[in-house]
Amino acid sequence: MRSQLLLLFFFLNSYTGNAQKLHDKYLDSAERYVTEMKFYLAESCYEKALKESRKSNNSLSIANDLVLLGQNNKRLILSNQALENFFSALKIIESKKLSDTLAFTALLNVSLTFSDLEDINSSRVYGDRAHAIAKRRDDPVMLSNALANYGKLERLAGNYQESVRYYLNAIEILPDSLERIRLDHYIGLSTAYVYSKEFPNALECLEKASLLSEELNNTYYRTIILGQIGATYQASGKLELALDSFLEGLAISKKENYADFIQRFSRELARTYYKKGDYKTAYVHYAEFVKVFQDQTEKRNVELVYEMSAKYELDKKEEEISYLETQRQLETQLYQGKLRQRNQIILFASLLGLFAFSAIYWILRVQKKRREVAQKLVEKEGEVRKQQAILEGQDMERNRLSSELHDGLGGTLASIKMRLSDQQFEQQERILKELDDACSEVRNMSHSLNTVHIRNANFEELLNRFVENFERTTGIKVQLDFFPPEVLNQLSEEIKHQCYRIFQELTTNSKKHAGATQVTVGLILDDLDVILLVEDNGSGFDEDEKVQGIGLLNVRERVNRINGQIELHTKIGMGTSVSIRFPFQTNQYEDKNFTRR
Repeated sequence: MRSQLLLLFFFLNSYTGNAQKLHDKYLDSAERYVTEMKFYLAESCYEKALKESRKSNNSLSIANDLVLLGQNNKRLILSNQALENFFSALKIIESKKLSDTLAFTALLNVSLTFSDLEDINSSRVYGDRAHAIAKRRDDPVMLSNALANYGKLERLAGNYQESVRYYLNAIEILPDSLERIRLDHYIGLSTAYVYSKEFPNALECLEKASLLSEELNNTYYRTIILGQIGATYQASGKLELALDSFLEGLAISKKENYADFIQRFSRELARTYYKKGDYKTAYVHYAEFVKVFQDQTEKRNVELVYEMSAKYELDKKEEEISYLETQRQLETQLYQGKLRQRNQIILFASLLGLFAFSAIYWILRVQKKRREVAQKLVEKEGEVRKQQAILEGQDMERNRLSSELHDGLGGTLASIKMRLSDQQFEQQERILKELDDACSEVRNMSHSLNTVHIRNANFEELLNRFVENFERTTGIKVQLDFFPPEVLNQLSEEIKHQCYRIFQELTTNSKKHAGATQVTVGLILDDLDVILLVEDNGSGFDEDEKVQGIGLLNVRERVNRINGQIELHTKIGMGTSVSIRFPFQTNQYEDKNFTRR
């Protein structure tokens, strides 16, 4: 009996030790992927580690793994998943009365996630709870991080001097040995100084952060700091110095293969050169931005395949643990080999007959399918012609309504205004103001409906007027990128018309459905094609769900009419990005001063 108990004890210890080694191995792999900025692969390893923790039913390990997984969700901008994992960790920590340090980390991350979503009130609630733990423990590191979090919240709330005060306090109480945390605080403080337009102070903070990054020999932080320095010079109007920082940051990003930073620096360089009036150089950097943007889209697909392969390898390693058990079963299976061999011969003959029958059936089915496809193509062509007729009818009806609004209702309102101007009575000024507003609204509606003003206008000026009107009526900030203008203004009238309507539809979606506060629209020439981009920071939606709204269906119809291809990328909480590529077409174009790549 005693020997059996000892054997059981040894078996349990051996199993627990192997499980812990496997768990630690997953965490080590995850941290390595994070260092290499391969966050999708790190996600898989964190999930595997969490699975092992749940098998061992270790509450502390489960809570810690949930926090680590949530932090990686934040890196991937999966805010909803991050919050779900942080709250699950907090539930375990509070029910099991686990470590205050782990509770502080979870609460602070919840506060930071809510601040990323610009939910300042919720962020402050959890930030206060984290600050209370730091004060109770009188831990200078916790207090420093809590104060830095308050500094970020005050900056988001527009209280820039308060933000500066919190960051300075956070840096003052932080122990000297924690250079990496101090570096983060200096970057946050520099941002607060930029918002308060104290540019010399911002640059001084970034210089200190740069020295710390050199001591740590950390090129990732060095790249972030160069971007921040460039943004500071750009905000202060020193465009040449901004270009120097952005170019140095781009060089490091290319050397270290930081794809996200290459994309950001290329876009900022394009915008800065455009402000300087150097449109050709701006176009070169914007073309690089577009290329990296497309490469990143393809890379995501490759990473998903690589992730599946990595998961397969990890599953393989788990199978090796049960290898001894499999070995014991081999002896039982060997004596059945001859019996299986005979059965396989019989089965092979049966399958051969079935295959022959299936081949004949498949050939007949393919022929039938071809006939059905041919019939459907004929029907589809009829539907396309019908849809084109409908769209042309809609344009005619829009023009008719535009004319009636402008000549009918607009003229009537103007006549009423003239008659009222000759009269004197109470509240005349207010009535005239309302009539002016009504006339302006009728004029805007008339221009929006009419296709003639789109086809005949300078396209860059037309888009600038559209952006100004959209910003004025919605309060949404819009960034317009139009490169190179002297070429794109030569687009055919049909292309201009369809692009303008696509911009109208997608920006309206950003306002009505996504709740966006910032929108970027762009039209860029790339080789012999034109790229149309619309990006917003709205709520996004689940890309796996089929979206059949009338707006997007109209956009796809217009894309087909210009022989274009559309790509849509979105996730809940991550905004929406729409990229449309179509061939360059013009009524008559020749520009000897511009060479397309």
